[in-house]
Amino acid sequence: MKIWRNGKFTRSVENANSALNAMDIFFFPSYEENQGMVILEAACVGLPILVRDIPAYDGWLVHNVNCLKAKTDEEFEKYLGDLISDENLRRRLGKESLVLAENEGLPVLAEKLKKRYDELLNK
Repeated sequence: MKIWRNGKFTRSVENANSALNAMDIFFFPSYEENQGMVILEAACVGLPILVRDIPAYDGWLVHNVNCLKAKTDEEFEKYLGDLISDENLRRRLGKESLVLAENEGLPVLAEKLKKRYDELLNK
């Protein structure tokens, strides 16, 4: 297994925007998620995203469209290597993560929720 040497793992940071803007790749191997807000924050700054392939991401994170999804440590290693070595892949996934942020951001979700409430109230 190859060991990547330039990773920096932080705990809580006071300025998340500055931390995200200092990254080249957003690597998030969590086994459990319910909201994924940190992923949307990374998408808002156009980071290429590498996550674990878990059901919580189905429907909004699409492998090789707006992110890469890994099931195993070996896949994480491969995809991280691909992202590190392939600038075009990083750029393409970064651009698509911005589209994701626009489509899943709070203003859009608030409008969808309002529309659904209106539908329910008018039944």
